[in-house]
Amino acid sequence: MKSYAYLLVGFVLLAMVAVSMLSHRERFGLSDMGAIGGIKDRLTAMENKIKESDDKRKESVGTLNSTLH
Repeated sequence: MKSYAYLLVGFVLLAMVAVSMLSHRERFGLSDMGAIGGIKDRLTAMENKIKESDDKRKESVGTLNSTLH
């Protein structure tokens, strides 16, 4: 029963820290603009990696086909 009390206190403290961090971001105007830019950058990087991977795959399939024929 004592461990449940510690667990409950831990969750309450974690919630307080999360709320405090969120209010701190809103106070300084850091809410969504930075996150959106970061997400777009990561998506662009992922798209570039996918394109490179697809190009490499096509190249290796072409090499394999030319070897087999």
